[in-house]
Amino acid sequence: MSSLSLWSDDKAGVVAEWQKHAYPLGPVGADGMVPDGYVVQIALAREGIVVTKSKSIRCKDAPEAIKTAYKKAHEIHTNRVLEALDGGGSYESPELGLTVSRSGDGFAVIHSTESTKVPGKVAEQVIAVFGTAKKAAKLAGLLEVEVAEVQYQLEEMAKGGEIPADIGSFGALHAHFDANLLVNDTALERHGFKTGAPDEDEAYCGAFNAVHRAVDRWLADGGLMDRVRYGIPDGVRPYEVVRTLRSEGFYENNDLSLTIEKDGNAFKVVHHVMDKDAGKIGSQVIAVTNDRNAAKLVRDLEKRATDLRVDLYVLMYRGEIPPTVTSVNELHEHMDANMLTEGKLGGIGISSGAPDYTEAWCGAINAIHNSLDHWLATDALQEAWNRRQQTGMAR
Repeated sequence: MSSLSLWSDDKAGVVAEWQKHAYPLGPVGADGMVPDGYVVQIALAREGIVVTKSKSIRCKDAPEAIKTAYKKAHEIHTNRVLEALDGGGSYESPELGLTVSRSGDGFAVIHSTESTKVPGKVAEQVIAVFGTAKKAAKLAGLLEVEVAEVQYQLEEMAKGGEIPADIGSFGALHAHFDANLLVNDTALERHGFKTGAPDEDEAYCGAFNAVHRAVDRWLADGGLMDRVRYGIPDGVRPYEVVRTLRSEGFYENNDLSLTIEKDGNAFKVVHHVMDKDAGKIGSQVIAVTNDRNAAKLVRDLEKRATDLRVDLYVLMYRGEIPPTVTSVNELHEHMDANMLTEGKLGGIGISSGAPDYTEAWCGAINAIHNSLDHWLATDALQEAWNRRQQTGMAR
């Protein structure tokens, strides 16, 4: 499975996934074989929950799958901008420094840059002026997709060892290659970039600057490192957590029963001890650190919880625990679940800045057990065991 993050903010995200999949692209060959192909699935997630999915789109190869994913993402972006413009409203993208609003009888797409020398002074570049909202929305959506394409290219370069994954700014890319080639006239025009602005040079510069700005912020927040280290999983991505913390000062993960809360100039990672009848009955501070490390810690705890699920499958198939286990409390009847969990917690920043070392470790263990409890309650082990029996693989 390959994935591509095409857009996300604090509340929603668009991820395209494609996987190699056999299906008839045409007549079955003389050898009776069906040609290989790719299927693209576009998912729109809100509040971390997938709420819509398009029909699967068949493609002949990976490049076509990626191209199709961008095309569908462009449609989604365009519709989002149109919704914002509906009824005389305006659209704003802080990441791009972009606004789309009514201008006379038409709609203007403008990139704004705050001066680094004169506080409060803002320079504007008119990227386009169109007579209809739809054209303006399509251009704004195109720039959003262009950012996603640059991020994807950088991810591939980092995975190939061409650039370091921890690179922290767009400017730093120039030490490794001509980063301006990532966003140029050809790249924009390939996606259908057109401008009705009075100054074409200013329009292209504004478009380049908007994309550069978004990519620069993404790199500064460790977005590239997240991609290389975690891929695009279903769970938490530290970059998205950091963005939430910076805009709202608070983040909550119900699966782990964790929150990240502003604590002076730092952020406090807290596990909340819950009782199914009494509700919240206590809390344990796991770490007090910066927003970036707090976000990484939550992601790492989630990853450890996922790893433990695999361990429990193995223990079940070995006959060490029964498939009927539906809670961590039941698990304790067959083994020391705490020891199993502690073995997964090395090197992930637990107790960093926390007032009580023991409380921090207990909080981390309890957070992972909270996640396991949710999973076990779904009869996950029993279902896996039943599938093995059906295929004759159960021991």
